[in-house]
Amino acid sequence: MAHHRGSGMLEGEENIFYKDTQFAVGQIVRQYQFVMSYEGGPNGVKLVNGQFTTSLAEAKAERDRFMERKARTDRRTQREMERTAMIFDKLGINGAGSRSISPASPKAR
Repeated sequence: MAHHRGSGMLEGEENIFYKDTQFAVGQIVRQYQFVMSYEGGPNGVKLVNGQFTTSLAEAKAERDRFMERKARTDRRTQREMERTAMIFDKLGINGAGSRSISPASPKAR
């Protein structure tokens, strides 16, 4: 059986979590994981958790891959928002709400 010995964010590294585990034979193993939270999602915060690994280099590589992918996604989202705004301006559509307001029901009077 393994026992949890210590954990926390690794000093000097951004978004890298560590966990120390001691096994029954006395061996202590440190594992690393990429962990990040950012704005978005249905509850306002998205959590990203990488896989636990005993290699710090692998956790850093996973973090770097995610950060590159997120930067590309953010740029693409910004471009699409700009294109949509340009199309709405050309068509004279208000992006906030383009539906017309229905007249009141005669029963409501």
